Amino acid sequence: MKLLSILWSNNDINAKELAELMEIRPPSLSDALDRAEKRGEITRVRDAKDLRVYRIRLTDLGRQQVSSRRSEYEKVQQEIESCLTQEEKQVFIGLCKKLSERLADLSEHSTEKISHIEEDN
Repeated sequence: MKLLSILWSNNDINAKELAELMEIRPPSLSDALDRAEKRGEITRVRDAKDLRVYRIRLTDLGRQQVSSRRSEYEKVQQEIESCLTQEEKQVFIGLCKKLSERLADLSEHSTEKISHIEEDN
């Protein structure tokens, strides 16, 4: 679903751009694209300016699946959120942002630590 959702927002991009957006390696993307193409969710079209490059596009079926899943997601989200007041939602969002920022800081710090250890060895 992540593949289709990203293409929904970034239709007609090349595989390299898509792999970056999905934060995966191109070989892993290739397998996912093969499966999505076999299911009829995407097409790969040669780039008019660079014939070595393929542009990836959602098919009508792919767009229909994303739209349907988004509708389902919105219904579930509304059902979950219905137990919270508007104020509680705002507090929750603020806490999630704060935790996310802290996780990003910790991740960055861990990466720096690992780099220093590798440099020492």
